[in-house]
Amino acid sequence: MEQFVNSVLLRLDATSSFSVQQLAMIRDAIREVGDQYDIKPKGYSLVSYDFLHPEGYKAFLVIKKTEGLSDRTIEQYKRIIDLFLLAVMKPLEEITTTDIQLYLHRKQVMDSNQVTSVNNIRRILSSFFTWLFNSHWIPDNPMFNVKPIKGLKKAYEPITPEEFELIMGKLTNQRDKALIAVIAGSGIRNGEACTMQLSRLDLEAKRFYVTGKGNKERVCFLTPRAKYELQKYLGSRTDDSSYVFVSRKKPYAKISTHCIDSILNKVGRQIGIRIYPHKLRHFFADNAHEAGIDVLDISRMLGHESVDTTKIYMSINTEDLAHKHTKLR
Repeated sequence: MEQFVNSVLLRLDATSSFSVQQLAMIRDAIREVGDQYDIKPKGYSLVSYDFLHPEGYKAFLVIKKTEGLSDRTIEQYKRIIDLFLLAVMKPLEEITTTDIQLYLHRKQVMDSNQVTSVNNIRRILSSFFTWLFNSHWIPDNPMFNVKPIKGLKKAYEPITPEEFELIMGKLTNQRDKALIAVIAGSGIRNGEACTMQLSRLDLEAKRFYVTGKGNKERVCFLTPRAKYELQKYLGSRTDDSSYVFVSRKKPYAKISTHCIDSILNKVGRQIGIRIYPHKLRHFFADNAHEAGIDVLDISRMLGHESVDTTKIYMSINTEDLAHKHTKLR
């Protein structure tokens, strides 16, 4: 029964026509009705495992794991590829450029996905099919002529120092204050904050180590404020967890990225602005740039492979531009 429910939901999710809440309601309805019947497969599964997950697919995920991608990233790869294969319903060697272009078009136009989201899907599909082609699993690469989608680039609206003070002022829990101060003061990713280890933290030296993308460890630094808030939080703890940030109740497990999202969503609603973890990374990059830190060093602090990626994080000071513009004659 559970296999039947999951197969139906996976197929529905591939259409991107239902919200998470709607899918949950559908799941409950299927179970309620299905419990009244004996549902048995007719000698084959509703979604053929070998058809959806051929050997090349499995090999690709294994290779990505050996390249050092995190489990979370691999799950993202798997989900995006699964949804595409379910929507197309063709063997890998029969998938064409047109199939991919139509799928991306539908994700953008019919499903109203942002350009960045659609291009992220394209990037993962490109990685998948290019690897299959280079490894001789498929005769042609259908991604060869699938270009990135161009869209209007909106001006990034950074968090101002005043807004950051409002955020900190609304946080009543010391753990949350320390968490946000550390993220904003070091530029670490929310996933990196979740896995911070006490053994890799040196409060006196105001530095700590995190394992970022590609399982690469890097050194990060604490601002005086982050050190103060973190020292206050750690001093109040009575548990023996090895993680820096833990849940407030037993068994004191490490916090999740969902927990960080919830903290920022709640405080954002209170002060009337949209806040998310990456916005704090932008905030860090802006502050570091304003402090005169070289973009290459900021890139290293953020754990970026490319300086070009770092430049995207750094907003343009409109007032500074306006002042420079007055010098024109």
